[in-house]
Amino acid sequence: MKRSLLFSAVLCAASLTSVHAAQPITEPEFASDIVDRYADHIFYGSGATGMALVVIDGNQRVFRSYGETRPGNNVRPQLDSV
Repeated sequence: MKRSLLFSAVLCAASLTSVHAAQPITEPEFASDIVDRYADHIFYGSGATGMALVVIDGNQRVFRSYGETRPGNNVRPQLDSV
């Protein structure tokens, strides 16, 4: 009985260890990093005059602006441009 209980405990411990080993530990990614990675590509690929982008992820808020509000005025979109 003791031997079978010990064997069961060893199997459980081994399976838990292999589950943890199979899952890579990843660092949390900030919303600003994701926005920076994709926003330039989206704007320049769109051909738009300007773009204002707001991303809210939980308690993270990110604002980015690209281009200009009207062709040729050299004014970037602001938070209140929408």
